[in-house]
Amino acid sequence: MRIKELDFLRGIAVLLVVFFHYPLVPYLEKTGYAGVDLFFVLSGFLISGLLFREQEKFGDVKPIRFLIRRGFKIYPLFYFFIFLTLAACFFYGDKINIAYIFTEITFTRNFLGGFWVHTWTLCVEEHFYFSIAFLMFYIKREKWMNVKKVNRAFIFFFLFSIVIELFNVMCENHIARNYFFNEWARRVQTQYCFDSLLYGVFISYHYRFNRQKLLLLLQRFRIPLLLFSIAGALILPLYKIPYFNPIKDALLYVSYGNILLLLITGTINLNHFHVFPPWNWLVTLISSTGVYSYSIYLFHVFIREMVMDRYENLSSLPYAFWIYVALSIASAVIFSKIIEFPMLKIRDRYFPARS
Repeated sequence: MRIKELDFLRGIAVLLVVFFHYPLVPYLEKTGYAGVDLFFVLSGFLISGLLFREQEKFGDVKPIRFLIRRGFKIYPLFYFFIFLTLAACFFYGDKINIAYIFTEITFTRNFLGGFWVHTWTLCVEEHFYFSIAFLMFYIKREKWMNVKKVNRAFIFFFLFSIVIELFNVMCENHIARNYFFNEWARRVQTQYCFDSLLYGVFISYHYRFNRQKLLLLLQRFRIPLLLFSIAGALILPLYKIPYFNPIKDALLYVSYGNILLLLITGTINLNHFHVFPPWNWLVTLISSTGVYSYSIYLFHVFIREMVMDRYENLSSLPYAFWIYVALSIASAVIFSKIIEFPMLKIRDRYFPARS
């Protein structure tokens, strides 16, 4: 069953990234990258929620089964995307880097380079899936029940993440910029991205095991939390100050997590914003986009580079941006319906969720 609030946030995240990769609005050109951080928080929340529910119901998790089910979601469409990439390169006569084929298909592109500017996020996601599945396999349910200890563990990890990123910045500025110490590494390498995913796990934990206190807290501070979080989501991505970035990134994923919690708990209802007359229509449109967010995310850069950038008469049109958006969404819908969704049906038939 799909949850409208989650699809709405997925839609926001993917549209931010789509607009970021085809600059049109100066604000989105500077801030659209943060859509990835929203994706990470959502992923951490949803994936850990599945595992928490399984562990709560059965007393354990089945990591191999979980990874197989995730594989049916991720791999078919992704490997088709790589095949389409190679076909396009052959069609245009582009040189193919064999090493990049390897890094893409093994989800190591965020460390070793690859064809595409955006597939590093899928590497981070894959590393997260394997890590959390086996971590929760070894951590028994009883240990999750001690809220204070769990909170201390999460806080330690968040502080540690800030420290290692600050250390990287310091090394870049005082030693030298190289493969390890540079802004791109801090943005894409897995060790610098787990904090936003873990924040999703953190709020999922409290949503599952500490819900009563969480709801009271959200209800009591809902307006300040909403205003702080919206302001953070809108303003923080504008700033890139080396020694401030780790703090900024933490505040950003906290802002996204707060918005997620306010919506998913019903503390803030999407249907209650009537100040803007077409609001309900807009929410429905963005939520519908969110249904195809994975496919849109995969193919939008392909549309830009292999279609728009290859034909000057197309990219020079005054409405080229909207052609890019329309083609990105249309291709995503088509490929989702012929590849992604049928594979999910096969998954649910042969590897049903534990119930």
